[in-house]
Amino acid sequence: MFTKKVLVFLVIGLFILIGTDLYAEQPIRLLVNGNEIFSDPQPTIINDRVMVPLRWISEALDAEVIWDETSRTVAVTSKPEPHFVRINGQLTTWPYWIKDGLVYMEYRNAIQLVREGYKHPEHQVVYFPSDGSLYVNTRKIPLAMHKEGEYNLVNISYLIDMGVVKFDWDSQSANFVSIVQ
Repeated sequence: MFTKKVLVFLVIGLFILIGTDLYAEQPIRLLVNGNEIFSDPQPTIINDRVMVPLRWISEALDAEVIWDETSRTVAVTSKPEPHFVRINGQLTTWPYWIKDGLVYMEYRNAIQLVREGYKHPEHQVVYFPSDGSLYVNTRKIPLAMHKEGEYNLVNISYLIDMGVVKFDWDSQSANFVSIVQ
């Protein structure tokens, strides 16, 4: 009888040890938007909490991670998804961003946007990169560009205020829908 109890305890103990070893050996899978991410270091459990590498997750989400040693700060910044201009209902490949209540586009697309508004043969739209000026017919409009990431951006709100371009705005789709000239 004594041997049966000892044997039962040994078997139960063996199952517990084997079970915890099997559980401990299984790696934690890291999925971001349904895609498995293999990171170094691996995700781990510490004090009943799953710890995952922030940089790997952030970069998988196309966010930028910056470590500042001086302030001991990790800054994660996501890149906003661009909206695309619609002209007379047709979707273009021209992204625009709204920042601080102002509309911005990459300068080449902004120039093309102005050209779309002045398609009539009587109009001429010319850009001179040497001085950063856009000429609409004989009117000179300086294009103040600023670099943001990989883009040279132009403030479209400025062009609207200058009367160079005019838009109808569809608040439901939050998009430019047509050029009015």
